[in-house]
Amino acid sequence: MSTLNIINAPYIDSYLCNFCGENELLRLSLCAALSNIIKKHAAAMVVVEELPDGAPSWLIQKWDTQEVWHKFDERADVKLPGRVFGIVSWLEYMIAHEVEWLKHVDEKGRPLKLLQASSFDHLETIMGKENAKIALKRKNAAEKQLLAGNMKDEFETVMTFENGYSIVRLKTDHALDLEGDFLEHCIGDGDYDYCLSGNVSKFYSLRDAKGLPCVSMRVDRDVIKKLTEIRGRRNSYPKNKFIPYVATFCKEGFIDLADAFSFDEGFRMLREEF
Repeated sequence: MSTLNIINAPYIDSYLCNFCGENELLRLSLCAALSNIIKKHAAAMVVVEELPDGAPSWLIQKWDTQEVWHKFDERADVKLPGRVFGIVSWLEYMIAHEVEWLKHVDEKGRPLKLLQASSFDHLETIMGKENAKIALKRKNAAEKQLLAGNMKDEFETVMTFENGYSIVRLKTDHALDLEGDFLEHCIGDGDYDYCLSGNVSKFYSLRDAKGLPCVSMRVDRDVIKKLTEIRGRRNSYPKNKFIPYVATFCKEGFIDLADAFSFDEGFRMLREEF
């Protein structure tokens, strides 16, 4: 996909800067990632059929050619702001983790990795690979902490099994962080932290014989206790071999399987075991 002839190309960077506030690294990174991509993005352009009033001399000189000219208009593609916001959030995540590639820049201070992106799809591929690297780093760090033990204030063992497996209650924000980092799901992203301060929700983890997480569970209490969420690695359904442990936990803890989640494959298998 080639770059379009655009009469207001500098405005693209100005548009992107509006998403960055005073963060200079974020501004340079966002412009590096998206300036050239948007210049090829026909959906964000309108065709200019007449020479605009007050046109610069360079445009007047070229206007008699048979070229098709475009004008960037952020209103032309209603999906563009959402895409930009998503990329800004990702860049903020990369900056917060101080990834090494942000230090490798061109003469203008723009990260070279981001300048390589040739399309939105290509950029999404880059984003996915970088996210996977950070997720693996966080998983390994969480595993190291979990295996080290000495975390009695973080967890409470509520059930043990003969083969060394156990179910523990996650008592702190940090416990949720470790669970989420090791299983690569969202329990540690902060959205669940508020539940720990009340009595409505409690979070449990099925642990293997080494003490590493296998399944995460959320139990809500209204009139009765209900299992409202159950997830394995990367928000997948728990593996079949883990279902009997969870079923025993629910039976002995008088925990109901919430009807609202009966469509979930993990709950279907659990009901059969239950």
